[in-house]
Amino acid sequence: MKHVLIFIALAALLVAGGSTLAVSAGPGLPFISSSQATYRVLGQDGDQKLHTNIGKPTLVVFWAAWCIPCLHEIPHLNHLHATWETDGLRILAMSIDEGSDATIAHTAKKFEMIYPVARPSAQLVRDFGVEAIPATFLYAPDGSLAQKWLGPVSAKEIETYLNKWITRPAAAKSGP
Repeated sequence: MKHVLIFIALAALLVAGGSTLAVSAGPGLPFISSSQATYRVLGQDGDQKLHTNIGKPTLVVFWAAWCIPCLHEIPHLNHLHATWETDGLRILAMSIDEGSDATIAHTAKKFEMIYPVARPSAQLVRDFGVEAIPATFLYAPDGSLAQKWLGPVSAKEIETYLNKWITRPAAAKSGP
């Protein structure tokens, strides 16, 4: 199954000429509150639900350590987290790896992921309709789905939306 997902993600990138597709990332959830399924942030106790993120822009990224395009996306996500977290952006990296929490945490540390890494429940993955990765879903502060991408997405693409929702000084608005 892993190899099929990799093939689909790479084929989609090749068809798009290496750029990100803004469609076909799975249906996603029309509202962040559409699912009662849970996820667990590594290093924290207890399961959480997505609806707790209403009120702030939320980026939900499905990824895995064996997914090369997912790993290429990490610097962009780190930039977004470092630049926009204080303005309310919430990034949730949902690992679909089959390994242990310790293995996933090791990967996150190795690739210097500075944003929360979580384990989604199988139901949450089904609710999003994820069939290939990386699959990225951006939710507006009101909880509505603003955009979805299949394949690595640049910080600049995401910042286009964040700049609509968050007022910041002009000098602070930049991306890699």
